[in-house]
Amino acid sequence: MSKQVINQVDLAEKRYSEDEVVDLGLLGCRNRITLHRRRKAGVLGFYRIGGRVYYGEGHIKNYLASCERNTSPKGGVRNAA
Repeated sequence: MSKQVINQVDLAEKRYSEDEVVDLGLLGCRNRITLHRRRKAGVLGFYRIGGRVYYGEGHIKNYLASCERNTSPKGGVRNAA
C-alpha cells in the first residue's frame, strides 16, 4: 500500500474531529461509519494524526463541491420563440 504525502499543509486551516463533523452535521452524516466509508472510497480527504482522524475545512469544501448537482427543466432546454 502506498501513502500519499502532501508537502504543504495550511497550518491555519480549521480542523474537525470525526465527532465534531457528526455532531455539527457538516456533511450530513449521522455516524462515524459513514465518514469511514467515504474516506475508504477516496471521496473524502482527511488527516491522520497519531491514531485520530481529522477533517480540514478544505476537505469538507471539496467533498461538498463534489456532491453539488445542477438541475435543468424537464425535457431539457426550451426555445423561447
